[in-house]
Amino acid sequence: MPNLRVLLAPDSFKGSLSAPEVARALAEGIANTNAQAECIRHPLADGGEGTLDVLVAAGFGLVQVNTVDSKAGDIIAHVARRDDIVAVESAQAAGFDPGATPVDALMASSAGVGMMISSALDMPISSLYLALGGSATTDGGAGMLHALGATFWDGETQIIPTGGGSLAEIRSVEWGGLHPRLREVSVTVLTDVDNPLLGRNGAARIFGPQKGADSQGVELLEKGLHHFAQIVGPAHAVAPGSGSGGGIGFAALAALGATWVPGARAILGITGFDSALESVSLVITGEGSFDDQSTRGKVPSVVIDAALARGIPVVVVCGVDKRSATSVTATPALSVYSLLDIEPDVNRCIDNAYELLVQVGQEIGRTI
Repeated sequence: MPNLRVLLAPDSFKGSLSAPEVARALAEGIANTNAQAECIRHPLADGGEGTLDVLVAAGFGLVQVNTVDSKAGDIIAHVARRDDIVAVESAQAAGFDPGATPVDALMASSAGVGMMISSALDMPISSLYLALGGSATTDGGAGMLHALGATFWDGETQIIPTGGGSLAEIRSVEWGGLHPRLREVSVTVLTDVDNPLLGRNGAARIFGPQKGADSQGVELLEKGLHHFAQIVGPAHAVAPGSGSGGGIGFAALAALGATWVPGARAILGITGFDSALESVSLVITGEGSFDDQSTRGKVPSVVIDAALARGIPVVVVCGVDKRSATSVTATPALSVYSLLDIEPDVNRCIDNAYELLVQVGQEIGRTI
């Protein structure tokens, strides 16, 4: 009989493995060297890309929906559903495009996200979680709102928002056509960042360059978002998380009546993490890059806090440990395993992450 229960609760290793794959690799390694250990896989996410993978591992089912990508191309995507709860991941429709040009950055639309939400609202649900992260858009969620039935006007002419570059053309918005189920379904925004919509830490200036915007494009997007916020709801433009998803968070807060919750903490609740902590002897968490940001609401930090509050020791597994000396000193008893300690070549670490995590699991199995 196993006498040691180990809870495996990692985030994904972005660019390498999903959170369920990380948990599986660690479980495989531990089993190789410690037959007395019972590994319980509980992969987690922070509301960004990969959230659906984690929810499926927690018992949600995938539902296929028709939508469009950020360039208006027809695609098939999925939402996750369990009972009367549906989760929509924005990256399914408006996913990050590493090859985006300055023109793409101005034209990328969130309409596909709105189409997914609309499909979800047609289901018999009471709660909808909107997971934002890894998006290609900076349109303030205007495309999403149009797909959900909002009508945009340029003077007396109806217009269709075509990305953040078109926001300055909008003069007014009519809300009467919004999907009627929005009055009945609670909407919660889950994000891995708390950036506001506007300003030096906002959607355009922080994330615009990552999405292909040049310096001129960033300023154009910032001005467009400011103009759009004045029309839709300026008070929401400074709210935490309003800048997530290129401003989709703002549109959800201002027009859909959504509430914002830090993604990692919400996913812990949705997946029943507190119950999973019962009767375990060790918790293993981790992510690709473990740095000072990891201690500010990311998956490792919320797992560490929850486990240590119950007196359960925690091991962190990561691709690279980038914590500052101050951060290391803050948690001196924390055991950290880095894949770079096994394979110093970063590219090989990325390409062989699964095998390296099995090796780390084997070492942890010997240690415990």
